[in-house]
Amino acid sequence: MLIYKHTQKSFLLGTFLLFITISGCLTYLQQKQPASNQISLLIGITILTACTVTFYSLTVTINGNTLKLYYGIGLIQKSFDTSQIIDLNIVKNKWYYGWGIRRTPHGWLYNISGLDAVELTLTNGNSYRIGTDQPKQLIESLQKSRETSG
Repeated sequence: MLIYKHTQKSFLLGTFLLFITISGCLTYLQQKQPASNQISLLIGITILTACTVTFYSLTVTINGNTLKLYYGIGLIQKSFDTSQIIDLNIVKNKWYYGWGIRRTPHGWLYNISGLDAVELTLTNGNSYRIGTDQPKQLIESLQKSRETSG
């Protein structure tokens, strides 16, 4: 039973990566350099394209007692059993924590845009922060999932 689904897109990151990728493609098409230079540029364009489709958004779903988050097309994902969550809090991340997946003083952070997040503390003592522009709705949905599973 799907309780919650929300996709947050990173306009800034997506636009930046797309701009760099298109610029690289145009440069490649206009090049009259040795094949070795063209291959290096083509590899760079391929890596940027992969980053664009991988990190353009962060989707958070709660289905039954499973909290799942994934970036872009779903190559990078993380799941939690909501019955293992012992504490939930709405928090603000420091600006210098940045975006993406990273370790912070508060545990692992999964973020695509903005500073708002929901911090989960699990029964094993680990903490995670999930960046979202809907922190209240995410907390309410997590509480609903915990009530129905526990």
